[in-house]
Amino acid sequence: MISRAQLGRLVGVSALGVLTFLICWGAIHFFRGTAAVAAVWPANALVLAFILRACPTRVCERMAVGVASVAMVGANLAAGRPLGLSLAFPAANVIEILIAVHFLRGVSMPLAALKDLRGFFLGAVLAGPLASATVATAVMALGLDLSGAALLAEAGGWFLADAMGMAIVAPFALSISSRSTWPVWRGMAAPAAAGLIFFALSFQSQAPALLLAFPLVTLAVLYDRDRGGALAIGLVAMGLIGSALMGEGSLPRLARYGVDPVVWAQIFLGCLVATAYPLAMMLKRLDAIAADAEAKRVAAQAETDAKVRLIGEVGEELRSPLSGVVTLAEMLRSGRLGDLNPRQRELLSRIAESGAEIEALSREMIAGGPRGASRQAHDVGRVLAEAIGATAFAARRRGIIVEQRLEPGHLTALDRPRVARLIEEALIAATEAATVGGRLRVSLTGDGVNVRILIEDDGADDRVLRLTAEQTSKLDATPTSGRAFDKAWLRKRGGDLRTGVSDLGGVLSEIVLPVTKAERAA
Repeated sequence: MISRAQLGRLVGVSALGVLTFLICWGAIHFFRGTAAVAAVWPANALVLAFILRACPTRVCERMAVGVASVAMVGANLAAGRPLGLSLAFPAANVIEILIAVHFLRGVSMPLAALKDLRGFFLGAVLAGPLASATVATAVMALGLDLSGAALLAEAGGWFLADAMGMAIVAPFALSISSRSTWPVWRGMAAPAAAGLIFFALSFQSQAPALLLAFPLVTLAVLYDRDRGGALAIGLVAMGLIGSALMGEGSLPRLARYGVDPVVWAQIFLGCLVATAYPLAMMLKRLDAIAADAEAKRVAAQAETDAKVRLIGEVGEELRSPLSGVVTLAEMLRSGRLGDLNPRQRELLSRIAESGAEIEALSREMIAGGPRGASRQAHDVGRVLAEAIGATAFAARRRGIIVEQRLEPGHLTALDRPRVARLIEEALIAATEAATVGGRLRVSLTGDGVNVRILIEDDGADDRVLRLTAEQTSKLDATPTSGRAFDKAWLRKRGGDLRTGVSDLGGVLSEIVLPVTKAERAA
């Protein structure tokens, strides 16, 4: 019982024999000499493609070669050749095909690796045609009684035809036998368009249409790295031969000038091969490099995102307990939980400041950015003016007059959103503490090293009494409860946050920011 796969293989081998017979019979019947040898290229391509794609086993390979040999011998006999030549010339072709199959069995398209190039050039272009030409030379010397210069000329023509032919048909066969990820109709789109355009342009005589084959084949390679070049060259060759058979195109015109059109066509197609396959190989290498770089970029981005998420989670976990530690230290230091001696107050102050600094770091970790990520200089006066505008409605509602004395042109590189938040919080606190219908004084000054923002209110309350009891004329250098985090952040960066008694009778808040290096140098 024959299986479906075996039946399909038998049908394929039978079709191979019929097509090989027709191609070889046409080549021998319509052409002579080198032209007949060159016209056998399609048969070689057909047999190579069938063996490389449809013959995974040695048995199938021998069957295909046997059927192709019988078809070639039958074509020679049908064309009127003697029995000896009908057996010998197909033997030369079969030897060439077997050598090409041996070298190309592990080669993939496009010829992207050194081993692929070595198998292609040494096997298909050199070893196979050389062996075929050697057999053919012996046949011509014995069967056709050729010798001397005539024999060398025929042998050289045979080798050149076979070498150029295999340089064209071997990649074409590999391309046909390779399995592309694209559908057949899509993979053939660009090569078919190139072949049809070239065939149509061959009928005009105003310009050499052969030159247009190079950009057409290049476009096919760009469209499909794997099979575009080989298929386009094959279809361009078919268009060239088809137009020549119809008496149009470059080949008939070259023949009128005494140029051998067969040799010229081989050289032309060889130039196309030398253009298309290196281009496909380079593009394939670039694709591999680009894919590798993209994979590394994606992996690095994923690793970075994972680190940022981890840092943010750690920062979130640290922030809550540190807030409790700092608040408790502030309460102990202020004496609310009992009297402490100066040494204990100093140690608690250090605990509060250190905890505030760690909390500031955790806040940056939650934001997902490195320390000091925002280093772009910005105008402090503009930030202060925006903060005053944001709190102006609350001041007008309470009838508070805001006095402003702002020096322009002071720049700082500290994080702008955080500086804006500090200023707005100080303004809101001063607005709420000021008396109804009272005054609020805002000033901005700089000394070339620091820029100072002073926010004063006239609201005399228990805050002023506490500040006066601790320190009357000086600004308080110790952070008050609720502002330790911001004070530690500013001190770490060369600034400060201080609280004292205002000349207006209320509380004074001073925000000290370091200026940029350029302003400091000036």
